Amino acid sequence: MRPGLYGFEAFLLLLFPTLLCGSDKDSLLSIWHDSTQIDSVRFQAYYDLIYSSYLFSTPDTALVYAEILQERAHEANDPYWQGKAINLQGIYYALRSEQDQALAHYLKSLQYYQASGHLLAEVDVYNNIGLSYHFSGDYLNAIRNYQKALAIGEQENWNGRARWMNLANLSKVYEELGDYESALHYIRQVIDLSDDPSILAGSLHSLAVIYAKQENYSEAEKYFSLALEKSAAINNQTNLAFTYLDLGKLKLKTSIWSEAEAALQKAVDLFQNMGNRQYLASAHAQLGIVQYHRDLPRRGLEYCTAAERLVANNRFPAIQAEVCECYYLNQEKIQDYRGALRNYERLSTIRDSLVNEEKIRIASKMDMQYQFDLEKAKLESERTEALLQAELKQSRTVYDYSRFIAFLLLVMLLGSILFFYYYRRRTEEHHHQLETKNLELTKKNRVLERFAFITSHDLKEPVRGISAFADLLRKKIDSPDGEEYLHYIKSSAVKLYDMIESIMTFTRLNNETALMEQVEMETVLEEVLSNLKHKIVESKASISVKKLPVLTGIESQMMLLWQNIIDNAIKFNGTDDPRITIGWEENQQEYSFHIKDNGIGVDPAFAEKIFEPFSRLDSRYNGSGLGLSIARDIVQQHGGRIWVTANAEQGSTFHFTLHKFPH
Repeated sequence: MRPGLYGFEAFLLLLFPTLLCGSDKDSLLSIWHDSTQIDSVRFQAYYDLIYSSYLFSTPDTALVYAEILQERAHEANDPYWQGKAINLQGIYYALRSEQDQALAHYLKSLQYYQASGHLLAEVDVYNNIGLSYHFSGDYLNAIRNYQKALAIGEQENWNGRARWMNLANLSKVYEELGDYESALHYIRQVIDLSDDPSILAGSLHSLAVIYAKQENYSEAEKYFSLALEKSAAINNQTNLAFTYLDLGKLKLKTSIWSEAEAALQKAVDLFQNMGNRQYLASAHAQLGIVQYHRDLPRRGLEYCTAAERLVANNRFPAIQAEVCECYYLNQEKIQDYRGALRNYERLSTIRDSLVNEEKIRIASKMDMQYQFDLEKAKLESERTEALLQAELKQSRTVYDYSRFIAFLLLVMLLGSILFFYYYRRRTEEHHHQLETKNLELTKKNRVLERFAFITSHDLKEPVRGISAFADLLRKKIDSPDGEEYLHYIKSSAVKLYDMIESIMTFTRLNNETALMEQVEMETVLEEVLSNLKHKIVESKASISVKKLPVLTGIESQMMLLWQNIIDNAIKFNGTDDPRITIGWEENQQEYSFHIKDNGIGVDPAFAEKIFEPFSRLDSRYNGSGLGLSIARDIVQQHGGRIWVTANAEQGSTFHFTLHKFPH
């Protein structure tokens, strides 16, 4: 995914209030300067003025005013408002990405709140502490503090902006961890509970971002549109700007260039009015990429230049990557290869750092999951112990009424305790063994899955670079030897890219969640044969096919299944007259297909091994060794089985069955 898509700081939308108009500011200032008002009313007016008018637009001014509020609260000996003022200062430092300073202010604020006895005020601080840990990438401590805020709020039966913010932040941290189900669970609660239009607009935007990350683009577009509608109704310029930016990126992702340009241009206008340079740069860079796709590279370079001026000394590498990509694509299109190479190298460096951050995040996620499992086991043990203590207390109460009854109950209780202790100990030992094995297997499986994905991702980028710049160099070299060497570079890059594609297909096959549908196997096979037309013509293969049925399955997987088996039959033939015959039968439960060839055949001793990953029995033939393994996984996911038999005369026959779902 392109760096910067659906930016990290977008969840601060929920923090941004609707800005006050001039008359509202004057009214709050009037209350602040009115000495006849009680201190709490004056402090509340000044706090609202700082938060709504200055904190997110002119934060340095907000810091000065927050320090004044702290001083006045100190003079009034009011710990609650001292805590509120210090909390505002913490938000200021958090917005400047100075999280250590922010945490120090939040913890100091918490001390004042505890001294004042305002339990609900602690909710706000724990939520902000969670935000600082969240910004720092410490997801475990972020979730702990968000949950602590939520627990205090539920204990006090509270509902309001702070709770909605708390739920939204929990949603965001789970979204960043890739746990989209948990993220959806929390953000939907905000949408259901909130009656604040600004919070609702921000939550709809967050919901759209989650759907976009799940690649559910229709739902993402639906909720982006709703977020725009709600934001426009309350004139929330911040929400509008970020939503148009992310909607533009979504349209760019789905190749709808005109709509992408329109949305991004609106984002540019809004960010320009707000004075937000970093996201204005992002919008300009994305507009430059749109121009590249519309074959207007010189206009695209104008947007790149505008973005570069804004992004100087920027702390956000994802936005710098967008600017480099804008330059690289448009410079390549106008054949400025020197500039394209320079920006491609800058882009690769930034992406490498982002991938390293992703690896750290994954390690943090696995550590967090392990810590959660430990805490869950500890809580369960404490709960069991508490139940046992309750039973003992009840027994003592009964003993006070009657010694005889108490004696009998005590004997029974002791027997029960001994039995329960023995049974619980055995159960806990068994459970602990199972849990330990399960955690080990889960962690290993996650590590392997992520390793395969990240390794494939890391490999694909340089392979694209090798292939692209080999083509560029070919235009500059007249030597026959140079042409030959470049041909080998290009050929090797293509083979490596194909192997990486096979690995990525293999690793994500078991996680695919596409719906079953009616699949016309005849149409699927026609498309597969069209894809393999070059190989068929080159090998002079003849393919005869019996008309295929319609069945229920995943169409993309059916295409991959046929392509891998037929490609295998063509590749491992070696005769001057390759012949492939495709047929099928059916019974009440399943369809049975067979693909017969006159190739080199398969030794019966290796009839099972050829379906294992990376299995290559003959080194004379190129391939990743994953084609038949992918075919086996697809068949098994459709409730079938696959095997191979040797033909009596020559070659082999591949058989596979697919479960017959009702039409």
